[in-house]
Amino acid sequence: MFFFFLNTVEKLPISIHLEGADIEEWSINSNKIQDKFSSTLCEAFRIPDRSIRITGIENGSVIILGYVLPPYGKNIVESLNGTAPDSPMRIEAVRKCCLAVKGKVESITLGEFGLSIDHKLMDPMWNRKYLWSRNDTNEGEYWEKPISRGGKPYFCPSGL
Repeated sequence: MFFFFLNTVEKLPISIHLEGADIEEWSINSNKIQDKFSSTLCEAFRIPDRSIRITGIENGSVIILGYVLPPYGKNIVESLNGTAPDSPMRIEAVRKCCLAVKGKVESITLGEFGLSIDHKLMDPMWNRKYLWSRNDTNEGEYWEKPISRGGKPYFCPSGL
């Protein structure tokens, strides 16, 4: 079961990655594509028009950044996690909304985008200290000839 604790009095950040959509069309907002998309997305999620606001488009691909006005974030969460009685219909409506703007939903992210993951990037258990040479008196690993890693030669890191 999926649980999502949602503060219904704050804006809910949303990010939608559209595969195959035209970045230039989105960037210049050709034919008011952003407003049309926002309106049809609100309709798909069965929330009032203009409850989803687009704040930007990421360069390089069509990643739509925006937020959902309170208290409608709950409707979107329930639609996407399957707890709304009509979730399958809503999800299909979202797909159709994206196809209407020549894009396929790659992902939808709800919540904060800039999560602090500094301490979660690497597991210290796998940290290694490599030595400069066999004569180094510190503790660490060193080897002269390459070893095989995934069928490829792997040389001892030397810092050079």
